[in-house]
Amino acid sequence: MSQAKTPYFRLGLFIVIGLAIGAVLFVAFGAGRWFASTITLETYFDESVQGLDVGSPVKYRGVALGTVSKIGFTGNKYDHERGQPQYVLVEMELKPDRFQAGGGDVPDQGLLDRQIERGLRVRLAPQGLTGTNYLEIDYVDTKSNRPLPIGWKPDALYIPSAHSAVAQIMEAAQNLITKTQNLDIEGTVARLNKLLDTAERQLGDVPFKDLAASLLRVSERLEKVPTDQIGKDAQSLLVELRATNASLQQLVADPAWQRAASDVAAAAQGAKSVLNDPALPRTLQHLERVTSRLDALVGSRDDELADTLDNLHAISTELRTLTERARHNPAGLLFGADPTPYPLPR
Repeated sequence: MSQAKTPYFRLGLFIVIGLAIGAVLFVAFGAGRWFASTITLETYFDESVQGLDVGSPVKYRGVALGTVSKIGFTGNKYDHERGQPQYVLVEMELKPDRFQAGGGDVPDQGLLDRQIERGLRVRLAPQGLTGTNYLEIDYVDTKSNRPLPIGWKPDALYIPSAHSAVAQIMEAAQNLITKTQNLDIEGTVARLNKLLDTAERQLGDVPFKDLAASLLRVSERLEKVPTDQIGKDAQSLLVELRATNASLQQLVADPAWQRAASDVAAAAQGAKSVLNDPALPRTLQHLERVTSRLDALVGSRDDELADTLDNLHAISTELRTLTERARHNPAGLLFGADPTPYPLPR
């Protein structure tokens, strides 16, 4: 009978020893966590916290600070005033040795408020591709991530929340879908079809064959253009222009040409002094009176001038005749008669 009870005794002893070892391990690894002091921190979200559970990590720039201890609603903890929105309440338990300010002091709300003004926020962050999320504490842009309006004083330390990257992507996608729904797709397609029909009719009236033939003729004419000769002429013209430019530069650099401006200025000054001379108006008046007298004199002697011109014409005719006679018979001009011919000897 003692031998039959021996296996049961050993089994019981093994169970007792296992329970003792488990109790020691439990106390060694778990009791410290239970009795360790923690800091309670809370925040509020106005978006979905899908993927966040109790026990999810809380990190500051990738460094683990603690875990999520509670997820609920602000209305269950605080009395809301009428019209106050309902937020998602998330409480966190943080380790003091990792969430301490400079000098080893546990931060208070005043220190957190100064960091909040700099942009300290809590936001959801995806944890890989598993669909789970964790809370990340970091600094963000204060203008685009303003704290949520609340009408109560938080019981624990409080850090405002910021929109997560997933929420921003979903919001942008929702805005895009809304804008797409507001588009008049049917009207746009109808107008596009009408435009295509009009373009097809207009293109059908275009004489593409004639245009192609005209382009072919133009290209043939262009091929006949002596481009080489034109290039040589252009090069020669460029050389002549350069020579002309050099000549102009030499002309401009000539001291006489440079003095021309001063001479012109002196001449203009002289002309100005002449025009400003008080005697000029009297001279012009005198010249006008002389011109009037000549006009009157010529007008009163028109007949005499005509007779004088006729006499001058007659005198010029006689002089021409006399000159011809003097050329052919100089002696007759002196003796008044033609000379007697001298008989030739036989």
